[in-house]
Amino acid sequence: MEPQAPAVVAVVVASDPGPWLEETLAGLAAQDYPNLSVLVVDNASVEDPTPRVAAVMPGAYVRRLEVPSGYSAAANEALEVVEGAAFYLMCHDDVALEPDAVRLLVEEAFRSNAGLVAPKLVAWDDPQVLRQVGMGADKAGTPVPLAQPGELDQEQHDAVRDVFVAPGGAVLVRSDLFDALGGFDPAMVLYGEDVDLSWRAQVAGARVVVAPAARARHMEAASRGLRDLSRLPGGAIPALVLRRRHELRAALTNYGFWHRLRVEPQLVVHSVAEVLMAGLTGRRESARAAASAWAWNLRRPGQLRRRRRRLATCRRLGDGEVRLLQSSSTERLSGLVEDAFDRAATHVPHRQAAAGPTLPPPRPWLIPAVWGLIVVVLVFGSRAVLTQGLPAVGTMARFPSAWHLLGAYAASGRQAGLGQAGSAPLAFALLGVLGVVLGDSMGLLRDVVVVGMLPLGALGAYRAARPLGSVRGQLVATAVYLALPLPYSAIANGRWAAAVAYGAFPWVVGHLGRASGLAPFDQDGPAGPRRWVGLGLVLALAGALVPAAVPVAVLAGVGLVLGSVTLGRGGTGELAGSVRALVAAAAAGAVAWALAFPWSYDLVSPGAQGSAVLGVPEPVYRAVGLGSLLGFRPVPGGVEFLGWMVLLAAALPLLLGRGWRLAWSVRLWWVAILCWAAAWAGGRGWLGFAVPEPGVMAAMAGAALALSAGIGMATFEADLVGYRVGWRQLVSLLAAAGVTLAVGGAALQSVSGRWGAGTADLSGELAPLLAPVRPGYRVLWVGDPRAVPLSGWARPDGTSYAVAYDGPGDLLVQWPPPDPGRARAADADLSLAEQGATVQLGRLLGDLGIRYLVVPTRQVPSIEPSPDLAPPPRLVAALSRQLDLKPVPVDPSLQIFENTTWTAADRRPAVGSHRPAGRALALALEGLAWAAALALAWSARRRPEDRGEAAGVGDPGAAEAAPAGAVAGGGG
Repeated sequence: MEPQAPAVVAVVVASDPGPWLEETLAGLAAQDYPNLSVLVVDNASVEDPTPRVAAVMPGAYVRRLEVPSGYSAAANEALEVVEGAAFYLMCHDDVALEPDAVRLLVEEAFRSNAGLVAPKLVAWDDPQVLRQVGMGADKAGTPVPLAQPGELDQEQHDAVRDVFVAPGGAVLVRSDLFDALGGFDPAMVLYGEDVDLSWRAQVAGARVVVAPAARARHMEAASRGLRDLSRLPGGAIPALVLRRRHELRAALTNYGFWHRLRVEPQLVVHSVAEVLMAGLTGRRESARAAASAWAWNLRRPGQLRRRRRRLATCRRLGDGEVRLLQSSSTERLSGLVEDAFDRAATHVPHRQAAAGPTLPPPRPWLIPAVWGLIVVVLVFGSRAVLTQGLPAVGTMARFPSAWHLLGAYAASGRQAGLGQAGSAPLAFALLGVLGVVLGDSMGLLRDVVVVGMLPLGALGAYRAARPLGSVRGQLVATAVYLALPLPYSAIANGRWAAAVAYGAFPWVVGHLGRASGLAPFDQDGPAGPRRWVGLGLVLALAGALVPAAVPVAVLAGVGLVLGSVTLGRGGTGELAGSVRALVAAAAAGAVAWALAFPWSYDLVSPGAQGSAVLGVPEPVYRAVGLGSLLGFRPVPGGVEFLGWMVLLAAALPLLLGRGWRLAWSVRLWWVAILCWAAAWAGGRGWLGFAVPEPGVMAAMAGAALALSAGIGMATFEADLVGYRVGWRQLVSLLAAAGVTLAVGGAALQSVSGRWGAGTADLSGELAPLLAPVRPGYRVLWVGDPRAVPLSGWARPDGTSYAVAYDGPGDLLVQWPPPDPGRARAADADLSLAEQGATVQLGRLLGDLGIRYLVVPTRQVPSIEPSPDLAPPPRLVAALSRQLDLKPVPVDPSLQIFENTTWTAADRRPAVGSHRPAGRALALALEGLAWAAALALAWSARRRPEDRGEAAGVGDPGAAEAAPAGAVAGGGG
């Protein structure tokens, strides 16, 4: 008696099947395998497919589900209704097997002792085109196809081999293995269940092989949009979102505990990198899918734990061994980078004239080469900063602990100045949260925030130039912005506001361009109020760190309007677009003000000084010169002419541009001119009101002219190619030489590894002196605003004064209350001493708890190139006459006087106008406002085609069966 062949049950999951169902069933009916049964699980189709099944296979068993479910849950019905089967053949309803396929799969399962065996899948309409011959997967669970899209079948993949994934469509699986693993993951309604099952099978010690001799045609109905997916659980979810969810779920489930500790941080980094890369390349759907995958999985911790426990019961292979079977590359990020290069190489400049010669498209390696060089230079230039840290010089104070910042933000009063009441700045909350994320490594956070403004500004310039439609233009704008001397002198001299403005303002300029709705910034659809929220978020974040960012953004909007008025030839349409940008800047400023409430209210409340927003103005006699402003070096030190070089590239479209290129260059130059003029005239007191510090104004001018330089490259591509060699080409060569020289000068700044910053800071210089006998004393700083390391209040003689606790002060005193309050008494006492009305200033200051009075004469202690910023001689002479102030020699750049009559200060913060319960309510409302603003900004970024996005974009290796129902079993 011949032994009976092992029983195989083909489980076909059908969901509103199309005309392909009959061909699928006919393929199963024609099999030459002697012990095959067929179970059709109908996933609650609108039309009962039982008559269609009976017409082709009268012996097939049909199991109908009442409610639609995913493919995985439907296929798992086999565990309930099938008994005695040795193998399950899991099939979609659009797969047609060749007559010997089942027999060959079973034979290979015994020959290779495999748990899962996959056939060769070919195209439904053209069997010569390969679909899948097994798949790989990377550590993040992303499938890696082994056959290229559209690859012809020339028997090049016909060897039996181990693979990491048996692709969905048709796969033979041992029934005992399927039962031990609990079947497919029912939460994976569509896509990715094949990766997850194959992964778990190998963890359990089973082999996964592909048997190419067994062939099957695959329709891929879902990928081709032939299947209605709106009846999936959860509705018509975009296909990419489902894939990312399920890939992450597989990774979070299938690694063991210790391996997850190592892999999960990498998955977070991969997701963040994907979001950034997708944002830069305009793939917003990819960014949304990567972010939402974490949110979806983190909402289901119980499911993940249960599946981990079940897998642990059958684990036979360690994660290290499984990792060897996976792909070593990161398929998802590699695909995004390749897509970005493909777009760059084939992109045509926006509205470029079709007639006439044009430059050849850039090489695909141009973008990675330039960005790779940028990354190398930035990392090389920051190497000592990241290992040794930045000194606490200028206004770059040390950060207190994250919990201290958050506690100060939540408190109902402030310990700043002399402890007057007021709301804490929004910066405390932002930096406190970041500090918690970094494990309270506040020194690292400070260095990352400061040095991180360099790549942040470069990314902003690259993104702002994207609508130009010129890859070379984007790279030129990025290179020009990095070539500005401003950020490096700001880091070297400790100018917090200038460094932060450098990182933020390219993003502001890009938002203003899109808000105008003028070509070429009209590609994202019409501008409207919802887009103001995005700019408002940028200004809220920048304004929290540098309040002057908001008025400077409005000033940029005014510059765009003046540029359109100057053009005067574009009709009311162009002027209306610039007015839209100005209105957007003003409205975004209001959004930023609302998001920073109630601190923002204190900035404009009665008694508030303008220095709270704009900073203390520099003395008129030390106002920055026009040459330094034009050279983007408003902070002393360095060579100005290197900054002048970028003006050549920015002026190129003024000379050669046509159409929108000329118009936008004029507008951007007006932005720069307005910023320069305000900084130059305001520094000389000609405007009658204070203006932001020159470094902040220069940052906005630099962002505008970097974009103009990118337009210059687009001009060269679109407007210059048709001309014969002449003065135009000569001007372009001079502009290119200027940019090269400026970039070289910026690259030299990286040699020190500290961007020119020193190593000595105030903490080191003052530590021996200011170590308190007992805590509770204050330090009064007075002198030139550029030398005083704290943000304070202005005095009539052009100096500034500020108060710190127990030493040089930290971040908590960098945002003083807008109203000096009781601190005015210290200013009044200083005035009495200057007028000769007292020789016992110490007694007057001692009543305020002031133990030391510090007068800095240089911006950075003990650094000789730092310019002399000594205060007026009258102040120093008055202090020297005081009988109760004892000079203490410490550092040549500091004149320190010890008050011999001081009394301990009350360190308790003043209670504000709102009680703790009211403060808690204000914090809750502020959190809701931020959530609403983020949601509005995100929805405004979605393109119209994104909003109608369907879930039918296929993945070559994903199972695209519709929501599955139950699975059949048994016998005939």
